[in-house]
Amino acid sequence: MPVKSCPICPPLLLNDNEETIELSNEDSQDLEKCLEQCFPNAPEDMKLLLQSHSAALKANSPNGRRWNKRVISICLALLVRSPRTYQDIADSTMMMLPTGRHLRRYKNSSTEAGLQDEVFLWMYQAANYANVPEEGSAGGLIHDERKTQQDLVLDMRGGKLHLVGWVDTGVEGNDLRTVEQGKVEQKLATEVIQIYFLGYTGCRFPICHYPTCSVKASDLHIMIWDVIARLQDCGFSVDYILQDGAEENRPFSKSHFNENPFNSKYMAVNLVNPTKLFVMSQDFLHIKKKSEIV
Repeated sequence: MPVKSCPICPPLLLNDNEETIELSNEDSQDLEKCLEQCFPNAPEDMKLLLQSHSAALKANSPNGRRWNKRVISICLALLVRSPRTYQDIADSTMMMLPTGRHLRRYKNSSTEAGLQDEVFLWMYQAANYANVPEEGSAGGLIHDERKTQQDLVLDMRGGKLHLVGWVDTGVEGNDLRTVEQGKVEQKLATEVIQIYFLGYTGCRFPICHYPTCSVKASDLHIMIWDVIARLQDCGFSVDYILQDGAEENRPFSKSHFNENPFNSKYMAVNLVNPTKLFVMSQDFLHIKKKSEIV
């Protein structure tokens, strides 16, 4: 994908291959020749799985096995869909697969609220791996808020316990809330807002989430434009914002216009790149439902 280099990638790429199988040049060439002779025209993923099996068989113990991230991703998807089926395949010894305990290290990892460098790196690399064309790096931003159960969860990160479940709208949003209330107060989140990117060629990627309690238009403004700015740094561009008809979404939309949005066809100046315009849109289901009521 012809996008410019992401400024956050270099420091993060240093630890990007911790779980990747490393073979010597001689072993790698021999294995590739064998695979080509035994499995001509085999897909790359099939070769990758066979190489992973070969490396795993050479390990002295199960703890010494290393698996390619692509293999981990596929096995994790199968485990989540049907744990019993995955275990049956692993127990059959027809295929050597990562253990359920090993996969749970990835399954149980929880992404922190707000913008995370690792997520943008993951998105950038996933787009390159999928050979997303240049037009696929442009698209829109979709956000939606959903109810969640009020609860606190203990999360172990960096050897320390953290309480998860408080309202967290980012550093700037939290500071503004403290100034507005005149005190520091923690509240349990009742909703979660998720923001994800949808490219014109179908590239879809969840970017971040924020635990909230009736998010305000001012919070939305900070969240959305922070995401758009970070996406632009990574080579992605946002041409529209798609949302439903939630109460706070309306003042958020109107804050981008000096007059009736209809007069400008709901097109406003992009705050990250003032040379471009973006479209503020509502999802079709909400518009259809509203027209039926009227």
